[in-house]
Amino acid sequence: GNFGSKDKKANRKARIEIWSAFEALLEKESTRAIGVCNFTKEHLQELKEDGAKVMPMINQIEINPYCQQKELVKYLRANNIVPEAYAPFSSGSGGLLKDPKLIEIGAKYKKNVGQVILRWLIQLGCVALPKSRNFKRAKGNLDIFDFELTEEDMTVIGGMDKNHRSCPDPSEILEPLLPASPVSSSRLGRPTALSSKIRPIVSE
Repeated sequence: GNFGSKDKKANRKARIEIWSAFEALLEKESTRAIGVCNFTKEHLQELKEDGAKVMPMINQIEINPYCQQKELVKYLRANNIVPEAYAPFSSGSGGLLKDPKLIEIGAKYKKNVGQVILRWLIQLGCVALPKSRNFKRAKGNLDIFDFELTEEDMTVIGGMDKNHRSCPDPSEILEPLLPASPVSSSRLGRPTALSSKIRPIVSE
């Protein structure tokens, strides 16, 4: 896609054209699921208005305690679109991994901040997409199913939103669309999707 495009009409046209191609792949059973990346509520509404036969099954967006996108996540849930959280650790920016509130919560469960964040995402009903080239950290990212955050913990983390993006704001660019493949991968250096209720999905 043209990442520098500010032509909303052209961008909208491109999105439905690409999405139609994805629908064709789904119809031919060349893939089990199709989804999008960095779509805003407006983009999704336009896709529906422009005649999409199948709405995206997943939308991969930045979600972490400092960038929660609550309204968008609420819209996704209401429309049966799975929110998949990339940059769950804010790409290491903004001091998220050193936040005292998260450290305090982690200490209660003998978990690190990353594990607390991933558990928070799971309890929100999001697929979490952490990435690490360190085997020990990647293994630790899976060690989040032996504890549960309390309602108070969830409220504290829910109040940490700063609308801080560690990745570019997608609202002004023409986003590429990514097929959501129902195949998980835990190979070193590859992101692994984590969900307690949804089969792991990795966008290829």
